[in-house]
Amino acid sequence: MAKKIVTLQTHMRRKEAVKLRLAGLSYRQIGDRLGISHVAALNHVRAVLDELRSETAETAEQIRRIELERLDCATALAMRMIDRGELAGIDRLIKIQERRARLLGLDAAERVDVSTQEIPTVIIAEPVSPRLPDTKH
Repeated sequence: MAKKIVTLQTHMRRKEAVKLRLAGLSYRQIGDRLGISHVAALNHVRAVLDELRSETAETAEQIRRIELERLDCATALAMRMIDRGELAGIDRLIKIQERRARLLGLDAAERVDVSTQEIPTVIIAEPVSPRLPDTKH
């Protein structure tokens, strides 16, 4: 995806819009302060957040790639152990494979039973005082 060229003025306005939003101002208030519409203020903040989201996703993917390369190296070492007849290599290989599956999201989601039990209803009655006989004849 091609990056859009942003003018210095737009960059500074976006920076200020985010600063004001973090201070708790509404988009309408930000627009009034910057001399732009509230929609433009919203778009400035969204643009900055989208850029941050994109950078974070790229960083996470880079870390994932590095971690997978490390697991590849560990797998090669475990395989050499297995080739030499060292049974501990099998245990290590299984742990490496489990880690790789978690990292790549390959494990199936665990099913959780959320059934409920019926709770018996308890009725609490107020004590009733005995009725007094009518004293009128």
